[in-house]
Amino acid sequence: MPTPDELKAMMENLDQMRLGPDDTFRFKCYGCGKCCKNRDDILLNSFDLYRLAKHLKLNLDHTVERYGETYIGGQSCIPIVRLKPVGKSKVCPLLKDNRCSVHAFKPTVCALYPLGRYLKASSVDSTAPPETGYFVQSVPCGGYKQNTVRSYLESFGIPIEDEFFAKWSASLMFLSSFCSEALRKGAGQKEMNVVWGIIFDIVYLRYSVESEFLPQFDANLAQLRSWLVPIMKNAPH
Repeated sequence: MPTPDELKAMMENLDQMRLGPDDTFRFKCYGCGKCCKNRDDILLNSFDLYRLAKHLKLNLDHTVERYGETYIGGQSCIPIVRLKPVGKSKVCPLLKDNRCSVHAFKPTVCALYPLGRYLKASSVDSTAPPETGYFVQSVPCGGYKQNTVRSYLESFGIPIEDEFFAKWSASLMFLSSFCSEALRKGAGQKEMNVVWGIIFDIVYLRYSVESEFLPQFDANLAQLRSWLVPIMKNAPH
């Protein structure tokens, strides 16, 4: 897990570190389990949760209850779901016999490892959709097999141009802006608990694993926006 100083350095040097789809990097997983230990930062997006629940044959709320925990982000001010670390070594609850028990359905952040990704707005065309960038994190394990970003992502079924990633990132920005502004304007704990509960339910839980995910996500976010936008417009300034 990168230290705060390492994360700051990454953010300041993303352009220099950026990898394109056909750029190469060296990494080979030896299954040592190091990346699954001493972790309290394995965050789940709603698609991760949907895929895990479907694979584990659980409801989404039961999946969170059994393997995860929810908290309000200190910076984002919105509900965040992460895998709940186990024991003093903070082991991923899905690690069994030093192997990932949900390897083909692992969370996106785990599938990307040691890659990180981000969205960057075009410096030329402000109306253009943001571009996805990739970079290699400094990690304490693994070998030196050469991969292209494209081939590595394809091995885990992650598209280079990930439609959900763009939508998820935009949704988090919108929700973070709404909640931060509500707190700035003096919303109380009771009010925010209601808001956070609704966001958590609609964004993370309100899916049927028997139906395709993305149309459900789009419908859920449209519903949430239809409720939040009027509140934003009518709130006192």
